[in-house]
Amino acid sequence: MLKQLILFIGIFVFTSAIWAEKPDIEWKGKYRVRGFQYGGHTKVDGYLTGSGNQEISYFDLFLRNEVFIPAGESLTIKTKFDTFVVYGENDGSLGKNDMGFQIRNAYLSAELKNTLVEIGFLPFTVPGGFILATDGGGAKVIFDLKKIPIKTYLYWLKAYDNSRYDFGNGVGENNYIDSDIYSIGFQLYGINSKSISKLPVDLYYVYNHDKDSLHGSLNLLHWTGVHSELFMGRFFTKLDAIYNFGTITEAGNTTKVNAGLGALVLGFILDNFHIKAFAETATGDLQNAKRDDTFQNIKGSHYISNITVDNSGGVAIHSGANFAGLFASGLGASFSIKRFTFDLIYAHFRGLNSFNYSYGNEIDINTTYLARENVTINLNCGLFLPELGYAKQSAQSTGPETPVYEVIAAVNVKY
Repeated sequence: MLKQLILFIGIFVFTSAIWAEKPDIEWKGKYRVRGFQYGGHTKVDGYLTGSGNQEISYFDLFLRNEVFIPAGESLTIKTKFDTFVVYGENDGSLGKNDMGFQIRNAYLSAELKNTLVEIGFLPFTVPGGFILATDGGGAKVIFDLKKIPIKTYLYWLKAYDNSRYDFGNGVGENNYIDSDIYSIGFQLYGINSKSISKLPVDLYYVYNHDKDSLHGSLNLLHWTGVHSELFMGRFFTKLDAIYNFGTITEAGNTTKVNAGLGALVLGFILDNFHIKAFAETATGDLQNAKRDDTFQNIKGSHYISNITVDNSGGVAIHSGANFAGLFASGLGASFSIKRFTFDLIYAHFRGLNSFNYSYGNEIDINTTYLARENVTINLNCGLFLPELGYAKQSAQSTGPETPVYEVIAAVNVKY
C-alpha cells in the first residue's frame, strides 16, 4: 500500500507540473484518513455478535480524484476515480501491492443551447436519495428553459445486463439478468419574493424493469414523488413524499406493492445557529421485506443519524435508504464557534406494524474543526440506546439491550 501511495504522489506531482501548461484541464480531489472505534454488548448484524462486550477499532484511507478534460467546443470528458483501503485488510494487508483505483465516473458532457447531455458511466441521484443515489452506465438529459424557471431531466440507467454471457456461449438458455431504470422529473426553481427567498420543487417519476430469468423473478416497480424546500426569512422547511407501487414476482408468486415514504423538516436560522425538528418514515415491516406495503428502493443513500440509519461509514443498523418499517423523529441543532462547527442530533425510532414498539433512541455529537482553508478535522460520536422494538426485530430475547457506541475521527484535505 505504501509503495502504491508513494507512486501515486509522484505521478500527481509530475502530471501537475505538465498540466500547469494547460489551464483548461481541471483536477481536484479529496484525501481522507479515518479512525473508527465502536462497541457494546448488543448484537448488530454485520458489526457486533452480541456475545459479551466487544470493541472494534480500525483505520481506512480514501483518495478521490476528479479530472475534467475539454474535448472541443461545449464538450467535456469528466472522470472520477477513487482509492479506498482498510489498514491491514485484504489489499491493505502487509505485502500486498495490488491496491488500485476504482473508476466511479467516466462520461462525456455536452452543453448545448438550454440543454445538457451526459453519456457514459455517471452519477444518478433522485432528489432526497431515498430511491436512487449511485453511479452507473447510461445517459442523462437536462432541459433548462431559462425564461421559465423549470428544468426537465430524463435519466436512463442500465443497472444489470449479463445476457451476452448467456447467449454468447452458444447455449442461449434465456437465463440472464437485465435491469433498466428510467426517470423523468421537473424542477421548479428561482421563485423569489419579499417573503420567500428560495422555493425549489421537484416532481419526478422513476420506473425499474428488473428481470432475472436465472432465478425466475420479474420486478416492475414505480415511484412518483415530490421534493420541496422552502425558505422564508429565518424559517425553512423541507418535504419529501413518495408513492411506491408495482409488482414483485418471484418463483411464480406475485406481490402487489402499495407503499409510501414521507419526510418533513421544520427549522429556524438565527445567524450561525440552526435548529430543526424532523420526522421520517417508510411503510413496511422490519422483518418482512416482501410485505405488499414495504417501501422498495433501488440503491438509495440517506442519513438520519450516525448509527441507526447511516450512509457515512462505520456502524449502520440500516444502511443507505433501507429503513422501511421505521418511524424516526427528533431534533437537531448546529452552531459555530470560531473555527469549530458542532452538529447535535437527538432521534427517537419506533417500529411499525408487527414491531409497533419503541425501537430506540440515539444521541449524536459531530464536531468539525477548520484547520486550514482546505483542511478539516472531524470527530463524530454516536450513542444508540436500543429498546424492546430493536430486541424483537433483531431476534434478541426481551430487551432492552445495552447501548451501542461509535466514535469516528477523520482528517480531510481538499485540493
